[in-house]
Amino acid sequence: MVKFTEKKMGNTLSESKENKNMEKDFKEFQVGDKVEISWIDSCSCKIQWTLSEDMNKSDIEPTIISSVGIVLYNETDYITITQNWGFNPPQYSGLTTIPKGCIKDVLLLVRKF
Repeated sequence: MVKFTEKKMGNTLSESKENKNMEKDFKEFQVGDKVEISWIDSCSCKIQWTLSEDMNKSDIEPTIISSVGIVLYNETDYITITQNWGFNPPQYSGLTTIPKGCIKDVLLLVRKF
């Protein structure tokens, strides 16, 4: 389930949406919006082979990440935010692309930064 909230105005844009409705909800966010996204990050195991009795489930569980940035792309399957946005000429750094299926919560911090 994905929950979308608008922090600046204190309003909930939509709550408890099923994944099939996510595309409609993500259209709320436009290029230039400053957002905070909470999302599930993947995890990888040790590089070498590990015996099952030596594995600890807590070492391989996905982690919830919170990322703050300015929306650069809002595509069908993913959203890309940038931590740094330069002007004249436009330039960016610190890009993070997050699959929409991994997103748990989005807070709109500032509309059209």
